[in-house]
Amino acid sequence: MRFDYLHLEAFGHFTNYELLFEEDKNFHILYGPNEAGKSTILRSVSNLLYGFPQQTTDSFLHSNQKLRVGGRLTNKHGETLSFYRRKGRKNTVLDWENQPLDEKRVQTFLDGMSEQQFVNMFALDHVRLREGGASLLQSDGHVGESLFSAASGISVLRRVLDELENNSRDLYLKSGSKPVINQAIKEEKELTKQISDNQLKVQTWKDLEQSYLDGERKIAELKQELKMLSTEETKYRRLKQTLPKIALRNEMIDKRKELENVPELSENAEEKRKECVQKSQQAEDKLTDLTKRISQIDNELAKVTIPDGLVEQEVQIEGLNREVEGYRNHREQIPVLEGRHRQLAQQVHTALKELDVSENSMEQIERYRMTAAKKKSIRELCDQYPLLEQERKTANKEFDTTGKDVDKQSVLLDQLGESIDVDTLEQVINQVKEEGKLEARIYETQIKNEQLKEEIAEAINRLPLFSGTSEELMQLQVPSLTNTVKKYDKKQQELTKELREIQEKIDGERESKALNNKRIRELESVADIPTEDLLQTLRQHRDTGWLVIRDKLNDKVVDDQTLQAFTQGLPLDLAFEKSISESDDTADTMRREAEKLGEKNKLISDIEVSEQSLVTLENKYTDIEAELTRWKEEWVNEWSPARINPLTPEEMIEWLEEFKQIRALILEEREIVEERNRLIKTRDQLYHLLKNTLTDLITISPADSLAELVDQAEKTRKELSANESHRHHLQAVMNDLQEKLKKTSDRKEEADKQMEQWNEKWEKASRELSLPVDTSPAVAKELIEMYEDCVRTYDEMKQVENEIKSINERIDFFHDKVNSLDQSFVQATENMAVDVVVTQLYQALNQAKQDKVKLENLKQQRQQLQQEKELARQTGMDAKEELNELLKQANCDTLEELEKVEIASNQKRSYKEKISQIEEDIVGVGNGLTLEQLLVEAEETDIDLVDHELDELTHKRDELDGFRSEFEQEHGS
Repeated sequence: MRFDYLHLEAFGHFTNYELLFEEDKNFHILYGPNEAGKSTILRSVSNLLYGFPQQTTDSFLHSNQKLRVGGRLTNKHGETLSFYRRKGRKNTVLDWENQPLDEKRVQTFLDGMSEQQFVNMFALDHVRLREGGASLLQSDGHVGESLFSAASGISVLRRVLDELENNSRDLYLKSGSKPVINQAIKEEKELTKQISDNQLKVQTWKDLEQSYLDGERKIAELKQELKMLSTEETKYRRLKQTLPKIALRNEMIDKRKELENVPELSENAEEKRKECVQKSQQAEDKLTDLTKRISQIDNELAKVTIPDGLVEQEVQIEGLNREVEGYRNHREQIPVLEGRHRQLAQQVHTALKELDVSENSMEQIERYRMTAAKKKSIRELCDQYPLLEQERKTANKEFDTTGKDVDKQSVLLDQLGESIDVDTLEQVINQVKEEGKLEARIYETQIKNEQLKEEIAEAINRLPLFSGTSEELMQLQVPSLTNTVKKYDKKQQELTKELREIQEKIDGERESKALNNKRIRELESVADIPTEDLLQTLRQHRDTGWLVIRDKLNDKVVDDQTLQAFTQGLPLDLAFEKSISESDDTADTMRREAEKLGEKNKLISDIEVSEQSLVTLENKYTDIEAELTRWKEEWVNEWSPARINPLTPEEMIEWLEEFKQIRALILEEREIVEERNRLIKTRDQLYHLLKNTLTDLITISPADSLAELVDQAEKTRKELSANESHRHHLQAVMNDLQEKLKKTSDRKEEADKQMEQWNEKWEKASRELSLPVDTSPAVAKELIEMYEDCVRTYDEMKQVENEIKSINERIDFFHDKVNSLDQSFVQATENMAVDVVVTQLYQALNQAKQDKVKLENLKQQRQQLQQEKELARQTGMDAKEELNELLKQANCDTLEELEKVEIASNQKRSYKEKISQIEEDIVGVGNGLTLEQLLVEAEETDIDLVDHELDELTHKRDELDGFRSEFEQEHGS
């Protein structure tokens, strides 16, 4: 796989930065100064292939959401993949159109290489290279370790190997005894020997096995017999629980038989009876109330009367009522419109006299009516005149003003003189500025140089083991690498650590030997060992106590002498615990004493091993001391070229750091001297260049410094630039004025032309209106408005005449519609106004409609009440039928007899439920037997013998259980 190009769209301090890798080149080098971005590009490659880490340091310029790196990959088959990578949790791989791509497409180009492998093999930075170098030095020349570290990324392989070596010593030493594996091997040998000593012979084992099997068989038979006794005991215990319940069941059955002839009514018979009685009484009450309400409705119906024929004319009357308001408005409008007509006629006559004294007939009014086009044309001419006149005056004035401005601008341009080029001066000034403040920098380098000299002198005085000059220090031959000194330091620490560890092991072996000797002396002072007879006596005493406790638990009589002999004045529980403790302690003592002899032999063997280990460790301690002496000689020889008697490696590492710092200061001081000389040379060159440039423009003083020359050059450049800028400005203004002069001339000619055209049109319009040619547009405009007012007033007068005629026609039509109604209603109101007649008819109609609705509602209410009455009557009949049915079921004639039968039926039902509950209780304590089986079991049992049989079985079971317990203890179960 190879990269064709890399695009850092937003990453670190890069924005839209591309790196192109030529296809015909197989090796590319990216180089640049510090902080240029080489490490950033290296990180971008890893982020592109494997994704951004959750926390990144490359988002200081671009936010996390905007981080993006792109590129194109080509695999060995020639396939390419172009994609972007953004920071996120999912869909971080995007194509060129920002659409998500499958992460697996990128992984196919990586051939299964993980991010850690890629970083270790292809993304080594400065930190990793330093770690690799340190690891190479620590490996003491073992190239294999170094190569393995480089390939795997484990830069601390030597430290890991050292730790593994130390851990292995803690686990196993060839001649040791304390490490874990050595102790495990020793313990395994002891256990193997103990197993060999404890193994039995074959015949002895067979005899023991046969005895064990016979005991198991006997125990099984005893358990079977105990099981049979327990089953029989369970039966009699069950009978003690079931017999009382069976007796109670028989009693309930006898009581139920006494009520055998009582009818079995339903459980809710009593509630049903009460409900029927209540329904019957409620039905009678409701019938009485409904009959009263129907009578009241009949009285209200008799009071309602509706005139005949009035409702049939509802449409005509409502229509007239809607029009009555319009009718009244028309009656009110007639006198107003007639007054308006007279007023408009007077205005028309007055206008005609103002226009022409000879005209007094309205028939001649049409001669003053003008077409819309003609009026529009004349008005436009009137409106155009003041605008054209103003435009003509403005154009003349602007033409004169612009001409004067052109002459004035020409005089100013002539006063500036010829143009001077300032580009050369500006280039020299920029060149000087690029170098910065040279004289200040020269002064700063001089000060810094003096400070460094003092610092170097002080540092050399503080440096131990050296008293020469700075030049002698630069020539001093000291170990070239700090890692070499660290190697000596590490070697010293290793030898010192190994001496300390060996000394600790020697002390441990000596302590172990002393402890073993002490333990042997303790074993040799062993007290007397208990005998087998004593152990047997103690066990028999313990078993006697158990039999006494068992008899006590079974409520058996215990012999006082036996109890006193066992307890010896202690409580029974404490005496039993004491007997168990004595027998167990005696057995443990016998077992411990038997082991002491073997322990002593083992201790003697351990002492011999410790002595051998001590010899080995002391020899090794001597060898390491000799190696430490050789190390000291090599350490002194390492510093002999510098004629320095070295301190410890740790102190000399600090000495080397101070030495390097002083060397760095000396090198820095030399660089500053070189920089100061370069700055002085540059200052002199720029001074002569700037002076030669300014000589042609201004007078220069030989005593001026470079900074003063730069100030004069800046001032001169500004003056020349200002003059040139003013020149360009004046020239631009001159060009604009000349262009403006041409435009104002054209505008003046156009204004004169438009005024001539207007005069021609005005002469023509004046002749059409029969006006003198010299009539002003304002007078003509007023005459046109007078014509329009006269015609408009005449048209309004005609409109009022037509409106009066239309209203009179609508009034007559309204009268005809009123007269078309039924005359029986109209004649009664002959002396009233027509609108009043219509209003009264409408009110009478509304009252008739309300009475009709009321009548319909009353009829519906009566019908509904009649239906409720019939329903109440039916409900009472149904309730009585249900009561008769209940009396029939109970074989009685009255409600009092029915209540007694209900009580007896409920009692009978209660007995039945109690019998069922008792039978459930019997089955519940029957140990899985059915009710029939339990009843048969009770019938076959003599009740008086149950307690006796139960005591006998309990006693027999306890004896057998005690025998089984003793046998199991002897058998060892």
